[in-house]
Amino acid sequence: MLVRGRQGRFYVPAYSSIAAGGGATRIDLTVTLSIRNMSQAAPVRIERVDYYGTDGALVRAYLDSPRTLAGLGTLEIVIADKDVQGGTGAKFLVDWSASDGASPPIAEAVMIGFYGAQGFSFTSSGRVAPRT
Repeated sequence: MLVRGRQGRFYVPAYSSIAAGGGATRIDLTVTLSIRNMSQAAPVRIERVDYYGTDGALVRAYLDSPRTLAGLGTLEIVIADKDVQGGTGAKFLVDWSASDGASPPIAEAVMIGFYGAQGFSFTSSGRVAPRT
């Protein structure tokens, strides 16, 4: 059983679509949210992973119950390029907890897309946010 000692929240910007051509074209992207336990031995409990759209409304809650990441474990959530509900201002909120002395997890989003024959990708790092 995981003893709660530390807890936190990440705000992770994501982009399910980006504008191109002066806003005349929309490029849809695949988004992968990667949550990684940096500790080799201590587990981290992921309590919440919620996905919000450009308007700030909840699009989807991804966890029915908390998930425990073992040492160096990773939780990935993929949003297909055809799922554009998040829009250009999509974001994730990730709540976590761990025992005292455990390292906080890392949360990053990786976006990848194609436009014609060109492929591109970029990342977005999670930022610590207050738990309310």
